[in-house]
Amino acid sequence: MENKTTLLIAEDQDEGVQKLCSMLLSKGIEVYTCQKQGNLLLDEIKSKNPDIVLANVFMQGIDLIGVLDGIKKSDLAKKPIVMAISSIT
Repeated sequence: MENKTTLLIAEDQDEGVQKLCSMLLSKGIEVYTCQKQGNLLLDEIKSKNPDIVLANVFMQGIDLIGVLDGIKKSDLAKKPIVMAISSIT
């Protein structure tokens, strides 16, 4: 069985996100998206356990620093690579 890379993007759905998702899917990367809300992102990270997370630094609820702290304190066996973005256009 093939091990696919999984990516979670926390960004409002727009044309740029849709284009990015399409491109990544065509490269064999499994893509999940969620709203740009820190608490929701942390829940999605815990449930989906992605390899990589793309998220805006400034989000509703908790910011990306708070999300990183939540990941650090979590019992996830595998911590994701987290990349900070300002927007996807």
